[in-house]
Amino acid sequence: MASSATAGFRGLMYFSTSTGGSVAKAAEIMDWSINIEHAEIDVTSHDSSGTREIISGIDQWSGSAEMLHVMAGSGPGSANAIFDLMTAKTKVDFEFYPTGSSSDGYYAGSGFFTGYEISAPMDGALATNLTFVGSDKLTRG
Repeated sequence: MASSATAGFRGLMYFSTSTGGSVAKAAEIMDWSINIEHAEIDVTSHDSSGTREIISGIDQWSGSAEMLHVMAGSGPGSANAIFDLMTAKTKVDFEFYPTGSSSDGYYAGSGFFTGYEISAPMDGALATNLTFVGSDKLTRG
């Protein structure tokens, strides 16, 4: 039976360059990931009859991305633009398209860039590793 899997190289990441601004495609992205977590609150008591009980806690989401650090240009989706957003502590809007197409669904939310690391490997391309964290609910469109 043929697989229904989708190649990961189609995934796209977008972000705004200002709070509430229009989103631009992140330039030269090599990979990205998002992580959604749901916290639990332990409410086990002596009345629990020896069985652990939990209730729903706080949701959170975060992610990371790696992009080629292209020195020319500082367009809206560039590593330079991300550096400026991070150091200015600007809240941005994110959109993630796993298949590269909105018709296949996407994820969206607002948050902040929290990490910016440039690496210059001896045998590879200059790259920027990013981390970001959501400040509201991540939705699926």
